[in-house]
Amino acid sequence: MMDDGMRHYVFLRVFKKKCGWGGFEKMLLDYFERTDYSKVRITFVTNLDIHSERFRQKGLPVEVKLFPLDNPGNPYMPLRDRYHFLKSLKPDVVVLAQGAFVDFILPDFLAAFMVSRGRLYSLEVLGAPEPPVRSSRKFLGFIPGMGLWWYKRVLPCGLKGWLCRYNICNSHDVRNRLIDWYGYPKHKTVTIYHGVDLTAFTPDSEAKARLREQWGIGAANKVIISTARFSPEKCIDRLIDAFGELSDFTGVWLFLVGDGPLKNDLEKLAAQKRNAGRIVFAGFQERVVDFLRMSDIFALPSDIEGLSNAMMEAMAVGLIPVVTDVPGAGETIRNGVDGFIVERTSVAVCAGLKKALALPEGEALKMSSEARGSIQKKFNVENGAREALRALGIPHLPMPAM
Repeated sequence: MMDDGMRHYVFLRVFKKKCGWGGFEKMLLDYFERTDYSKVRITFVTNLDIHSERFRQKGLPVEVKLFPLDNPGNPYMPLRDRYHFLKSLKPDVVVLAQGAFVDFILPDFLAAFMVSRGRLYSLEVLGAPEPPVRSSRKFLGFIPGMGLWWYKRVLPCGLKGWLCRYNICNSHDVRNRLIDWYGYPKHKTVTIYHGVDLTAFTPDSEAKARLREQWGIGAANKVIISTARFSPEKCIDRLIDAFGELSDFTGVWLFLVGDGPLKNDLEKLAAQKRNAGRIVFAGFQERVVDFLRMSDIFALPSDIEGLSNAMMEAMAVGLIPVVTDVPGAGETIRNGVDGFIVERTSVAVCAGLKKALALPEGEALKMSSEARGSIQKKFNVENGAREALRALGIPHLPMPAM
């Protein structure tokens, strides 16, 4: 316990590569905005500080520190170095915020467990990769081995879950993978849906008309939008290829809102399409909601997700989602009712987009209404953030008056 009597929480967030602001960062910000800082103190430790300015803008008293050592997740860093670094922060509670399943490895969990005296939590927001097929070598051609290599690879991953008080997952798909594939304990591995600010992400027909006029897009045209980081797992190239097959749909536009390391490659790919003139790279945008409001269809072509925050925001605005069958999709979308779930290929994404574009006006309006209704029912950020804070033992501010 800190000398000032306030419980000290240390959140750790590591990036394996340079990244921009994403859905997980938004989720953590939602948590911190609803924290009661008269009762707790929060230190946020990272190797890439894209957070300090946001915290200052929001007036949040979250202290940001950079890792002075090699990044956690480095298997060559001795356990004692991890332990002494964490101990120097004097945490009462440690929260390992895993943007990917392998962001932190077993020695990181062990060090955090020891320093916090067992008051350790993990946040899991991305579907864990399927472990290798369990098999064993045969000696002399017929004597089966014990398959120790498999245990060596999988067992350390599973032990991480047993060290935590709770492993908080953002979807049932993420939770089930941890339990079924890596042996995480069911009683310690829970699903807490995050959500969307339903007062900020709303349909607005007047804004739609105004924004389309600014971009020179007619009211009768259709706009497909993707709001995602330009990184490999988001598969924006898959969406561009799918849109390229819609060249005969002359009134259809594609807006790509985001930035990232693959931007140049994606721009080159888009330039090769016959409908390249209707592919817009809008860059990173603070007010994503403006671009969502001017759109009709939301596309999520990813290979891996946990529960896409971008998808929920789009559905809250009333867009028809066309998403690949990634973790969390089936928990949000009823296929054919409030959106379309397709296989992870450009051909399937193209087919899904064609289905959405071909909907008669009445059916499109109904699906749009169903999409927003699905988010309203169980994906409200005010409920989700406070439930997560309660699981972490962090006092939260009262719910705002409705």
